[in-house]
This record gives sequence, C-alpha cells and structure tokens, in this order.
Amino acid sequence: MMNNNNKKPKAVIEPIIISEDEREKLNTLLNSVVSKGTKRRGIIQTVGGVCAICGQIPTHNLIYKLEGATLIERYCDKCLPK
Repeated sequence: MMNNNNKKPKAVIEPIIISEDEREKLNTLLNSVVSKGTKRRGIIQTVGGVCAICGQIPTHNLIYKLEGATLIERYCDKCLPK
C-alpha cells in the first residue's frame, strides 16, 4: 500500500453530496430510538460508510490512488485530517 518513499500517497478530497430528502430521512433515523447498529446501517446505505474516526455521517471522501487499488476513507467535518 505504500509507494517507494514509504509514505501514503496524496489524497484527493471530494465532498459527499447528500440530497435534502436523504439528509432528512437520515436525521429522522438518527433522532429515533432504534439501535446504534440500525443507525450505522442507515448511514452506510445512504452515503456508503461512516466517518473513519467517530462513526458519524461523513462529509468528505479521501481517495488515495495506489498501485492496483484505490483506497477511500470517509470523514466528517470535525474529523477531517488537515
């Protein structure tokens, strides 16, 4: 997964676009009394994953192009690496 310099390659940062309708449904789910697992599955179904650090709704994808693979990490605004 590392390049010749043993450093992680530079990431391309892309915002995650969530429609108002999807965001409203997601917020309703998150504010309900269902289990944490059900809430997590709802986030994953809507945006493809959860924040890599806190497990909340991610707002950005960090995309790393590697040899023969692409690594995608998701982060919320609070946890987005500088």
